[in-house]
Amino acid sequence: MGQVLVCGYSSVAQVDREGRNILAQVVTHKMMKELIRKPTYFTPTYVYFDRNTDSLVVGMTSGIYAFAE
Repeated sequence: MGQVLVCGYSSVAQVDREGRNILAQVVTHKMMKELIRKPTYFTPTYVYFDRNTDSLVVGMTSGIYAFAE
């Protein structure tokens, strides 16, 4: 069974199959500010989950970032 991950304006959310309900905020603006540690806008453009490494890769206009379990 797969996950549905959606890029928002300043977050990445996991939603149900219909895309109607947010199940979890996976990456938030606050998390990205702490990771990047410089003033920037967090605008995710793509998201990918790698099952082999349990990592979430988030591509943004300012770079590519990985979150590991």
